Amino acid sequence: FFFASAAGMRMTRLSRAALAPARIFDSHLHVWSDGQAPYEWAREPPPELHSTATTDVMVRTLKAAGVCGALLVQPANHGHDHLYVRKALAAHPQFLRGMCLANPTLPVSDAVADLEQLQEEGFVAVRFNAAAFGDGLDGPLGRTLFQKAGELAMPVGIMCFAGLASQAHAIEALLESSPGTAVVIDHWGLPRQPPTGGLLGNAAADDEASWAALLALARHPKVCVKLSAMFRVSAAPWPHPDLGPRVRALLQAYGSGRLMWGSDWPWVTVGGGPWQW
Repeated sequence: FFFASAAGMRMTRLSRAALAPARIFDSHLHVWSDGQAPYEWAREPPPELHSTATTDVMVRTLKAAGVCGALLVQPANHGHDHLYVRKALAAHPQFLRGMCLANPTLPVSDAVADLEQLQEEGFVAVRFNAAAFGDGLDGPLGRTLFQKAGELAMPVGIMCFAGLASQAHAIEALLESSPGTAVVIDHWGLPRQPPTGGLLGNAAADDEASWAALLALARHPKVCVKLSAMFRVSAAPWPHPDLGPRVRALLQAYGSGRLMWGSDWPWVTVGGGPWQW
């Protein structure tokens, strides 16, 4: 799992790092098939992404851009069927790591067994889609899975598509119940709603309550933030100059060691306008 942590680094190591070429890790991207068996879609992607989000296209694109490693996040397009992402991880073990998707549609014991199986298959982190937890992130299922993820040393990525403010209380409760579990907040906590991005044709407005909730979570040392999907949280086209103050605020609140960059590929190719790594 690609954290760019600087905690505990000595000045000599920092000096050597300063002389070395920058290494780029993409902490958030997706791949999916072209929809053909045995990798049928659970949810059809946009037409322009029917055949341009495959593993081969992704690896070729990232390597051409100088990216040296990436974290694949299980896409909604394949639901809880991890077969396609597992194949990608097996084909590129030195280049890719995987974040699976927790399955809250299962009974508690089955959901735990599913997570354990995915960890055995090589996934290093797990994503909680907050909207999918019918009894809330901090309900019995969410608490049990969150605790188990910590026991398995799997950071929990939390996706709050309606904005972090709606889930902040539940996340606080999870952290209090299992303080040893690492948390990664997806996409800046999505402090702009709706989060599909203005360049995808949707009007959006800043959600300051979600932004405040993100800054407040910095008091928990096990919480990190993905500076990912910038097109979803910016009101301006690439290079998103309006995000500068937000980046500075997060650096002050979290420090560089708890922040990680992610592209949200291939969605960025649709919603982000001109872009680059």
